[in-house]
Parts: sequence; C-alpha cells; structure tokens
Amino acid sequence: MAKDIANLAVTSDCWGARIKFQTWDLLAWSFPTEKRTIYYDRVTQKWGEFRGTDANGEWIAWLPTSYLFWPDKNLHLVGLSDGTIGLLTMDATTDKGLPLKGLARTGFNDAGTFNRKTCQRVDFQLRRDQAVGIAPTDPRVEYRYRDTLGTWSPADSLALGGSYQPVVTKWAKGQFRQRQHEISFTNASDFVLSGATQTLETMES
Repeated sequence: MAKDIANLAVTSDCWGARIKFQTWDLLAWSFPTEKRTIYYDRVTQKWGEFRGTDANGEWIAWLPTSYLFWPDKNLHLVGLSDGTIGLLTMDATTDKGLPLKGLARTGFNDAGTFNRKTCQRVDFQLRRDQAVGIAPTDPRVEYRYRDTLGTWSPADSLALGGSYQPVVTKWAKGQFRQRQHEISFTNASDFVLSGATQTLETMES
C-alpha cells in the first residue's frame, strides 16, 4: 500500500476521516482525482480500499465525497457529488442502486518453506444467515489464486445452496512454491466468510 500511495500523482484534493463503524476503526483518505480511497483499520492493523461498482459490476471510484458522524442519532452520513446525503449501514442491499461487491486478497504465502507444495484441498468456512422478512438471494462467491505476479486462475464458484452448508471444499489445486489467494463476492445476501484453510503436502525440493 505504501507503494500505491507514493505513486499517486495528485494528492492536493485529498480529504480524510476517521470512521468508527460497527467493529471497525478506520482511518480513511480519499483522493478524488486519482479515484482512490484508501483506509487503515486500527483494530486489525491492515490496509484496504473502498471502491464502488458500476451496473456491470466493474470497479469504479468510491461514491462519497465527504463523511460525518451524527452522535445524537448514531448515524454515519456521507455526502455525494450530486448533493444528496447517503447513509452507511449494514442493512444496505445496494450501493445507491448499484451492486454490492467485496474483494479480499492475501499476500504470497509459502507455508514456511520454498519447497514445492501440493494443494490437496482448500476449505472455506462460509456462514449464511436468512434475515427475517427478506427473501434470500444467492450470493456469487468466487475463489481464484496465482503463483506468480501473472495471470490468475479461472474463477472457482463457491455455491452455498439451500442447505446453508458452512464449509465448502475445493479439491486438487495443483503444485506451487508460493501462492496468493483471492475471494470476491457480490449480491446483497447476509453471509460471512469466517475463515479458510488449505491442506498441503510438502515435497522434498
């Protein structure tokens, strides 16, 4: 993230805010000209980025242009470029009518050795909750990986199904020395990715 920030060409229009929302305590900096909004989570001590999506699900700049917390009403408000005011809430099912989308990536992991590893299986702990009064919508959850800075593997869909199975397993994911993982999800369904593990067999070289 430090490299990304250093490569920003225009920073003179940056605005920032501290957003203490639910279990997050975020320091956020928005760079409108660069169309980037970067945050640091003081709880998890991790960096991330806010983005929006267009009608086709492609990434665009985060919509808000300002932020305000209203203590008396316990509301997290954001200003938008058209002059309207939006609300940050976990009850949202769209981003001002546009699809909700999330993305999580790991760094490259070598499991403690640079020897070749065979990935026998990857288990995803996914919990889906059916909200009262809201018809459930099947989320689109996809897993990808790459072993170099090159091309990602084809997307592998993780189907939760009507049984609300909490663990989804993907088998035989090949050999690698180091690997980066990516999870993406779309649609307004109430579910949580609570963890993921991989079962490896380490080779002799």
